[in-house]
Amino acid sequence: MRQVFIILVLGLSSVAWGASYYVSSSQGNDSNNGASPSTAWKTFGSHVNGGTFSGGDVIYLRRGDTWNEQLIPPSSGTAGSPISFDAYGSGPAPVITAAAPVVFVSASWTYVSGSTWKTTMSTAISSPTVNEVQFGNLYGRKQPFGSGCAGSIVSKYDWCLSWPYLYVYSPAGTNPIVTYATDGSIVPIVGQTAGLQMIYINNKTWLTFQHIKVQNFDYVGVGVAECLNASTWAKGGVQSGAISTQP
Repeated sequence: MRQVFIILVLGLSSVAWGASYYVSSSQGNDSNNGASPSTAWKTFGSHVNGGTFSGGDVIYLRRGDTWNEQLIPPSSGTAGSPISFDAYGSGPAPVITAAAPVVFVSASWTYVSGSTWKTTMSTAISSPTVNEVQFGNLYGRKQPFGSGCAGSIVSKYDWCLSWPYLYVYSPAGTNPIVTYATDGSIVPIVGQTAGLQMIYINNKTWLTFQHIKVQNFDYVGVGVAECLNASTWAKGGVQSGAISTQP
């Protein structure tokens, strides 16, 4: 399982304070104004990725919450006033992940034919595909679509994708949650054909990230591209700044 706790500093200097914004996947609502924990936004979507922020602003993610979507900072800070992404509340670090667990109940699955069952997948990640599926702690075998997923799946842990359907092996008359009961979960890891970057920093400078956990992704956890300012990070190497792991 790929994961990283990040303290990522892009050109950090002396800090000037700005506005604070809050995001909570469990308690927020995208119709809120995001100005307080009680009026937090829910998703990154239109308000964070599609918003505009100024130097000194801080976007707080609620501890204990999980987002199955990309975080794409839309604005740059300044040398004396970076834009910051941090955590609020108590408990474990907020998580950004490509994992999209299938609800582990009988009703999640529909019998197709032979030894094949399917479920409908849902994710906030755009242009989705799946290259990895975890059955508990085991990774399954991806089978080619070929003439149809039903003809490709022949043994336990086989799976096949024809979006938005995930197909898995289970004998006729035996729901997958019975077949995989000892594994305990079925978790697709969502990606994109062109490669998914969970935190994508493109042509932005003077940003700071800390106390955020990125996990279960199949391409890039934190991607930095085309940052040409000598005080920031650049793709392929670090010009200035720091990144470290923490427990």
